[in-house]
Amino acid sequence: MIYMYDPSGLDGLAVRLRGGRNLSRTLCLREPVSPYADVVIDYLVEVQDSGLQVSIGVTSLGGDGLPGFLRGLSDDYRGWAGTRQWRSLEDQLVIEASHDGQGHVTLMFRLCERIYGDHWDLRVPFTVEAGAEMAALADAVEVFFASALP
Repeated sequence: MIYMYDPSGLDGLAVRLRGGRNLSRTLCLREPVSPYADVVIDYLVEVQDSGLQVSIGVTSLGGDGLPGFLRGLSDDYRGWAGTRQWRSLEDQLVIEASHDGQGHVTLMFRLCERIYGDHWDLRVPFTVEAGAEMAALADAVEVFFASALP
């Protein structure tokens, strides 16, 4: 189960997913900015779960098609075979989506950092209802990226 919201105010525009035991796992897309007033959008992805706290900056070109990827998952709410995948421009964020055939989609978020020879890789799963929840996530991500475009 996930909950999405689009808070404004001090936190700014964000998309937050909650899952895991007692909904203690969170993933948040936040702070979308267009540093060059064009299609380049930088944003943060933050994960918190069981004492783990990770943040990574992601660079995209207008969202790299993430809103469309999520909308496609929402449109195919009845299901699909295999795994569908989306990747950010520089592979800092990868999402793999699989449908269980019973109305749920598992979104595996993979965050990967490769700087100065160091490398870490984190995978965080969220289960989403294939209909309304997936549509709400697609809507929230569309607004998130549109807010940063000039």
